[in-house]
Amino acid sequence: MSAKAYIEEEDIREDDLIPLGGGYSNLFFKLFQSCKAQFIYKTRVVAIDLSGPIIILRTQDNKIYKTKRVISSIPLGILQRNLIQFNPPLPEPYQRAIASIGNGIANKIYCSFKEPFWGKRKGWINFVLKGHKYNKYPVAFIYPEPKNHILVVFVAGKGSYELGQMSDEQIYKDFDEFLSLFLDDEEYDLEQVKLTRWHLDEHTFGSYSYYKVGTQK
Repeated sequence: MSAKAYIEEEDIREDDLIPLGGGYSNLFFKLFQSCKAQFIYKTRVVAIDLSGPIIILRTQDNKIYKTKRVISSIPLGILQRNLIQFNPPLPEPYQRAIASIGNGIANKIYCSFKEPFWGKRKGWINFVLKGHKYNKYPVAFIYPEPKNHILVVFVAGKGSYELGQMSDEQIYKDFDEFLSLFLDDEEYDLEQVKLTRWHLDEHTFGSYSYYKVGTQK
């Protein structure tokens, strides 16, 4: 993983993609082991008092932490819902900007198959529907782990909102019917699906921010 490559938009070869067992958290835990700082997990801050020389943070279970500096990376969805109380309140220009920035939703559907219908193919699969103005499942990525036949379907916008109201069982049926438009029943065996639901996650309430019409500096 390279932040420099991401910023400079360097091309990443498919062979460079490395699945992280257990998710990205394992990578961060390894990095944290080299730090001398104390890390506190599973702790939700609900109030930040900036009124004095010492900053006071209060958590959901009423624990108090005091510090001289705070580096904040609070998701936009949390700020827009005013789930953290600031004292004094954030400056008015900040509040206007927070309210005007768009908070988008992009989810992924992790689909496992008994056997890979894509064979030895790597990378992306585009699903093109002729004569349809709307495609809920436009693109998917073949997860680079040969032992587990995983297809990651990307959904955003209208499709992401629509799927967010459905159970995984309903999505399974819907996606299975969608695949039948491209493949015969004997060509694939969909086992299960799992949708990320970032718009419902109480720690994010969204996936990404963007400049929408009317966004203020």
